[in-house]
Amino acid sequence: MHLKNTIILSGIASLVMLCSPMISNIQTINVNAKHIKSHRKVTKRAKKQVKLPDGVLRYHPENSFKYASSNLSSENATDEVNIPTGYPFKFDNGKIDMPDNFNTKFIKESYKINKFHPKTSDVNEKVNTRSLTKSQQDEITQYAANLINSARHKISNNNAYTADLTLDDNTTNFTNDIVKKYNEDHWKSAYTDDVKGINDVTRNYGMFLCPYCLKNNIQNYDQVIHSKLKNVDSMAHVKEAVYGAVCTMLFNDDEYSWGRTDKLLSADFLNESNEGLGVGIDNMSKLHFVIVPHSYSKEYNNGEDN
Repeated sequence: MHLKNTIILSGIASLVMLCSPMISNIQTINVNAKHIKSHRKVTKRAKKQVKLPDGVLRYHPENSFKYASSNLSSENATDEVNIPTGYPFKFDNGKIDMPDNFNTKFIKESYKINKFHPKTSDVNEKVNTRSLTKSQQDEITQYAANLINSARHKISNNNAYTADLTLDDNTTNFTNDIVKKYNEDHWKSAYTDDVKGINDVTRNYGMFLCPYCLKNNIQNYDQVIHSKLKNVDSMAHVKEAVYGAVCTMLFNDDEYSWGRTDKLLSADFLNESNEGLGVGIDNMSKLHFVIVPHSYSKEYNNGEDN
C-alpha cells in the first residue's frame, strides 16, 4: 500500500513538472493579451486626441430629416439646396408648373446631393428653442429664406416669377402668435394643422382668409414639420433642422400631396411685390414656416397700398 501511494505521488509530481511550462505559457499569453488590449486603448485614445485645425470642431448631427451633415465645422460654412435630376416642378409660361403625375426617383437622389455644413460659431452657440431671442429668430429665418430663394432661382433659371422671401417684423410677429396658439392648444398631431388656431390669429391680423379654406377646414399660411430639437440646443442643430426641413418639403413631400412644396415655391403666388417669411419652433419641437404673400397682407386687403 505504501509503495502504491509513493508511485501515485511520484506520478503527480511528474505531471506537475510537465504542466508547469504550459501554465507559464498560458500566463504569458494572458499578459500579452492584456498588453495588446491596453495598447489598443492607448491607440484609440491617441486617435481621439488628434488636434483639429483652428476654427474647426467635431459636429454630432441630430438627424431630424435624414439629410447628411458634415461631421466637422468650419468658420465660414455655407449651405445651398441642390435640385435633383428629374425634379418635376419646372418653370413654364411664367410660373412654376406642378404636374399631377410624375416619377419620384428624384427623391432618392435628393438625399445624395444635399448636405448640411455647420458653422463653428453656431456649434458653440446655445439656443433656447422655446424662447428664441429676436436676433436668433431673425438669423434662423434669414437662413431659411436664403435656402428657399436659392431653390426657386435654380428651378426658374433665375426668372423672377414672384418676389423673394424676405424677413419682416409683421410676419415674424404673425408666426410667433401662431406658435403661441399651437402651444396653448397643446397641438401634437403630426398630420393635421391647428386650423382654427391659425385662422383665429389670421383674423386678428386682418389678413386674407381663403373662403375655400374656411369651408374645407384647411389653412394656407403655415407649413409645419416635426424635428428632434431639444429645449436647449445649439444654433448649428437648429439650422441643421431647418436645412433638412426645407429639403424634405421640397423633395419628399409625397405624404402631404406636395402641398408644402407648392407653398415653398410660391407656385400660386405670381408677381407678388413682396413675400414675408417667418420661422418659429413650438413646444413640441415642430418647425413652422409661415409665408405671407403681399396679396394676403392686411394692407392689400384693406386697400391701403399706395
